[in-house]
Amino acid sequence: MAQKGPSTYAKVMDMLMVFLSKWYWFIICLGLGLAGSYFYLQITPPIYTRTASIMIRNDFQTSGTGGNSSGFNMLGGNVDVQNELFTLQSSSLAESTVRNLHLEVNCYAQGRFHEEIVYGTNLSVQIIPLDLNDSESAEFMFELKGDGSYTMHSFIRGGQAVSGTVSGKVGRTVRTPIGQIEVNKSINYVPGEATYRVERLPIDAAKANLTANLEVSAASDMSTIIKLSYNDPSPQRAEDVLSTIIAVYNENWVKDINRRSVSTSEFISERLDVIEKELGSVENDISTFKSENLIPAGQSDVASIYVGQATSATAQSTEISNQLHMARYVRNYLTNDANKYTLIPANQGVNSPNISGQIAEYNALLLSRNNLLSASSLQNPLIQEKDIQLAQLRSALIASVDNHIASLNVELRSAQSIRGQANSRIASSPSQSKYLLNVERQQKVKENLYLYLLQKREENALSQAFTAYNNRLITPASGSNVPTFPVPKMVWAIGAFLGLVVPGLIIFLLEAINNKVRGRKDLNEVSIPFIGEIPIHRHHRTFKEKLLAPWQKFWNNVKSFLKIGTVTEDKTLHILVKDHSRNAINEAFRVIRTNIEFMSAKVSRGKVIMLTSFNPNSGKTFIVINLITSFAIKKQRVLAIDLDLRKASLSAMVDKPKIGIADYLSGVTDSFDDIVVRDATHEYLDVVPVGTIPPNPTELLFDDRLAKLLDELRDEYAYILLDCPPIDIVADATIVGRCADTTLFIIRADVMDRSLLPDLQQYYEENRLPKMSIILNGTSDSFSYYGYHRYGSRYGYYGGSAYGGYTKDDD
Repeated sequence: MAQKGPSTYAKVMDMLMVFLSKWYWFIICLGLGLAGSYFYLQITPPIYTRTASIMIRNDFQTSGTGGNSSGFNMLGGNVDVQNELFTLQSSSLAESTVRNLHLEVNCYAQGRFHEEIVYGTNLSVQIIPLDLNDSESAEFMFELKGDGSYTMHSFIRGGQAVSGTVSGKVGRTVRTPIGQIEVNKSINYVPGEATYRVERLPIDAAKANLTANLEVSAASDMSTIIKLSYNDPSPQRAEDVLSTIIAVYNENWVKDINRRSVSTSEFISERLDVIEKELGSVENDISTFKSENLIPAGQSDVASIYVGQATSATAQSTEISNQLHMARYVRNYLTNDANKYTLIPANQGVNSPNISGQIAEYNALLLSRNNLLSASSLQNPLIQEKDIQLAQLRSALIASVDNHIASLNVELRSAQSIRGQANSRIASSPSQSKYLLNVERQQKVKENLYLYLLQKREENALSQAFTAYNNRLITPASGSNVPTFPVPKMVWAIGAFLGLVVPGLIIFLLEAINNKVRGRKDLNEVSIPFIGEIPIHRHHRTFKEKLLAPWQKFWNNVKSFLKIGTVTEDKTLHILVKDHSRNAINEAFRVIRTNIEFMSAKVSRGKVIMLTSFNPNSGKTFIVINLITSFAIKKQRVLAIDLDLRKASLSAMVDKPKIGIADYLSGVTDSFDDIVVRDATHEYLDVVPVGTIPPNPTELLFDDRLAKLLDELRDEYAYILLDCPPIDIVADATIVGRCADTTLFIIRADVMDRSLLPDLQQYYEENRLPKMSIILNGTSDSFSYYGYHRYGSRYGYYGGSAYGGYTKDDD
């Protein structure tokens, strides 16, 4: 557990160094990301946001007069902010706004990178299709000329192209293939040329666009302020939409209030007609009676004090009768199913504050229910709940009216009893006087009732003229001229983020799926002696090859990870070791040569060194030819024998002669001089090629002739290097191992799987190969961030150019 921290830290630092080594990819991708951000900002139409706010008034009154509001306010309740939020977002209000502003018709002008919507002050003409129904869509091109004429063409109706070209003058209606189109001058008309693409949407689509871009919310849970915001490519249209929504909302509110006033006015008019007829009948009776009985106008009998009592009792009885009549009218109105969802007239003349309050509460709840129903259906749970509440209120109201009627009946019987007693006491009065007084009393009662109803009718008319809105505009539609979408800073940040993250993810993925030995650190898992590493050498590559190299490497890693396909290698042999050369690759071979000499210090005769690997393309042949060249430069006799009897890669160095070690082992020749090739460049360097490719290479290597030959050559050469095939493919290397003193196991960086390292350790522990040592071949500067390769800095001390590595080579 103590090593877990440093290990994790090392992995993080290694990954950071990987990123730093690929800095150019980050620069390129960052540039591409920023270029993409710039392009996105250019092709994306800007969206502007406009906001407005209104305050819903909880204490508003429908009446314009304060003193009589108790008898005239039919709602009697507060406004529910949540209901108003729902109303402001209702489909009916959206449709009214669309139709008022003609939002179903959009005009677009072609900009530099995208189409721009033209509206309001920027639009010279108003174009309105007249014959399209609400569900139809259409599109056409409109070309306005400087003389006020225009041409329309490229018509599309319902998604189908319609041929035809139409010309006309601004201010006239023309007939087109999609119906009549009205073209009028806008208030900002300026003669000039312009080309628009006109799009006519179905009304439902225009409503959906408006609803999608509209946001309505309460400022807080405890506040009655409602905030409205609208997003649109045209800031002026966004302001117009918000202003129109508020105006239509207020207009609908006034209509609702006026419907209540109209209901009350109709009730008063009906009662006035009845009272007027009754009053006229009484006045006619008085006039007829006085004419028949020759009673002067204004003259009546003077009765005793009992007459006054009778008169008072009669007036009280009449008033109670009127109230009883109105109470029964209200009860009949309530019990009539036809009036179930209509407003109850407030000015019904029932002198009961309790009943008036219940009527006001019932009307308020009914109005709220009807408002919800206008934007919903009867299946809405809110409407069903309000229907239940209405039924309960109606039942309670009927019970209250019944109680009031019973109370009035008691009062009426009492008044009639008093009047009977008074009348019995004036029995001696003339019948004419009695009749006249009775009729005049009826006249006075009906006259007072008539004047009362006239007063209420005028108050109702005044309330219609002075209806107050239920809201107050707090902030008119306004907003910044800076687009709210796209946000340039955010787009630039996203472009930069993707430009840095995408290459980082790709590089991380490359490292994650790379299961190859990458460098010296990966070899810490084995205890086999390590005698050196060879940096990779790359020949001159074109720009295309350099650009495709990382992706080719990525694809090779993927194929290796998925175990599909094969990796193609460069088959060219390169002798890179030169006399007096001090570049990195020459110094690497000198280090290996020195380590081999140190390992062979106690050997008096020539040393036989076998080179093998797990994988083909590990660079054994490349190392053999450069290592023997390094020994030859030091004037040490060295011999390289190509024992890869199947591929004969080393033989290519001497042009693959027809006679070689295979011929010697098979007995074709017994002379070493017949199979050896003397190098003309280095007198100390000899090569034994394969010669004839044998059909049975394994059997030939089992022959004792190989061991005897190598034993004889030990006295002639200081070092004998045996180029053997990979050990994991054929048994040749294991067979040759019995003749060798040392095994140089070649591990090619980025070729050999790390999963083979335990097998390699097992080979070492079981001594399957003599005195194994490891040479790491093909280490790249790209692995230096792991601490795997240090030649660039180590050998820079000696001067000379850093060669950059190892060539990709055949075995």
